[in-house]
Amino acid sequence: WFEDETFATTTCLSLNITASASTTSICSGGSVVLSANGNGGTITWRDGNGNSVGYGSSVTVYPTSTTTFNAVETNGNCTSNTASVTVTVNSSSSLSVSNASYSICSGGNVQFQASGGNSYQWTPSTGLNNPNIANPFASPSVTTTYTLTDTSSSCGSGSKTVTVYVTNSTTLNISASNQNICSGSSVTLSETNGVNCTWKDGNGTILGTGTSITLTPT
Repeated sequence: WFEDETFATTTCLSLNITASASTTSICSGGSVVLSANGNGGTITWRDGNGNSVGYGSSVTVYPTSTTTFNAVETNGNCTSNTASVTVTVNSSSSLSVSNASYSICSGGNVQFQASGGNSYQWTPSTGLNNPNIANPFASPSVTTTYTLTDTSSSCGSGSKTVTVYVTNSTTLNISASNQNICSGSSVTLSETNGVNCTWKDGNGTILGTGTSITLTPT
């Protein structure tokens, strides 16, 4: 006697999938949607280190650095080809300035000190010898706030501002109540235009402030 034996066989059809991304270039902290066109099986996504990042025809990922993502479809005992897509992560520039403000006299100048960018732009350009370098000289005629940006960064540059305070020159008119005094007597010095002054002796010692001062020189 012979018994009929039935053998089940599995035929793997060609499981070819393709992968794509909503964008292949993002800024640091951003996300991207990965998509795969499969054949009805289970699609597994992994990063370049082999770590699983999701399942299905569409997943959202948040890479912190440039990463290649791989998708593989399984259907029963059948496995597809590996479809890959690379997402580039761009970081923003880290602009910094050495000082947020300067004070100059009218007609004077100061040099800015900036770093952390690739392509610098200062606005407004008024009073600058070159608005497209990191360290321009500034000689504005009036108090001005300048804004620095990195024009090469597609992810923003965290703009910085620098203010230059301009003090106009002042003509002082000083008078004395008496230019000839006896020893032990006092004299009053006054600025007749009403300018608040810092009064110093011949050695540079500060004697006081105000529009006038009374002294008893020895």
